[in-house]
Amino acid sequence: GYREVYSAETALEDIRIIEKLSDEADTALTFTRRAQDARNRVVLKVYHHLVPIPLSARVPILENMGFRVINERTYRLTPEERPLAYLHELSLEPVGGGEIDLTDDLKLRLEALFMAIWRGETESDGYNALVLSAGLGWRDIAMLRALSRYLRQAGIRYSEDYMWRTLNRYSDVARKLVEMFHLRFDPDPNGEDRSLGAERVERDLLDSLEQVDSLDDDRILRRFDNVI
Repeated sequence: GYREVYSAETALEDIRIIEKLSDEADTALTFTRRAQDARNRVVLKVYHHLVPIPLSARVPILENMGFRVINERTYRLTPEERPLAYLHELSLEPVGGGEIDLTDDLKLRLEALFMAIWRGETESDGYNALVLSAGLGWRDIAMLRALSRYLRQAGIRYSEDYMWRTLNRYSDVARKLVEMFHLRFDPDPNGEDRSLGAERVERDLLDSLEQVDSLDDDRILRRFDNVI
C-alpha cells in the first residue's frame, strides 16, 4: 500500500527518520505539503516505534492546535534489519478555513508544539490554536496560558475557554502581548531599547484594542496587557 502512494524519493526521507527511532526516542513527526495538496491543506506524518498510536491520542491534540482531520492512513513498516515501525499520515485543514502558509518557521513551530504536548512538557487546550492564528511558539503560548491562570486566581470572571477564544479571535493582539512580554522581561531584548520598545508596542496595542467590538473581549485583552 505504501509503494502505491509514495515515490522512492519520499521513501528515502521516511527511512532516514525511521532509522532514528528507538526505545528512548520512539516518536518523530513532520508537517509537509504535497505538490497535489490545496493551499488550505497540510499533511502530518507521525512515525512511531514498534506500536501504532491510537487515533484518540492524536486527533484531540491536532484539534486543539486549530486543525480539522480530513483523513488518515496508517502504514506498518517492516525493515529487514530494524524493528517494526508505524507511519500515520493525516491530512489536515484549519478549523477556521483559509490558506496555510507553511513556511519553514511555521513548520518548526507546529512540530515543536506537537512534540511538547506529546512529551508532557505543555498542555493540550485551545490556547494551542495560537500557533496557527498568531504564529506563536509553544513556550509563548504556555506563557499566555499561565497569565490566564493568574487572572483567574486574581478574580477575573471569565473562564479559560472564553479567554483562549478571545486571544484566537484577536490574534494580532496576542502577538503584541507576547512582544510586550519579551520587551519587558527578556534579559537580551535584541538590542532594542527596552522602554522605547515597550512604548511602541503599547501604542500599537491600544490602536488594536480600538478595533475590538465586544466589551467582554476588550476587558480580557486589557487585563492581559495590564498584568504584563
